[in-house]
Amino acid sequence: MNRPSAPAAAAQTRRYDRENLLVLALQTIVWAGTLTWLSHTGAGAMKWFVLVPFCLVMQGVFSMMHETFHGFGHRRPIANYMMMWWASTMFGAAATLIHVNHLGHHVRNRTRAGPDRPAA
Repeated sequence: MNRPSAPAAAAQTRRYDRENLLVLALQTIVWAGTLTWLSHTGAGAMKWFVLVPFCLVMQGVFSMMHETFHGFGHRRPIANYMMMWWASTMFGAAATLIHVNHLGHHVRNRTRAGPDRPAA
């Protein structure tokens, strides 16, 4: 398998930095908007139809949380940490608890936590 050169890999990582921040911002808007609407409306049964797309967005929030656990949310560690913290907050989970348990999952299953990185 061919691996990209270090400059090419760095350029690709930078590209995902901005995209991941944009995705997290859009997820935040949908999350806040949906919860605000649900708590201030008397739409009755209509609320159930809104919950389906909301759940799909929350799956994306979990995916972003997972990427940040492995350090792939952003190349800058502080930005990656803040993204992990915010995605976990939106998901209703404690970031550190889920992070430590997830990396432990990799240790117990003998899988790498990330490229060229040990599991713990």
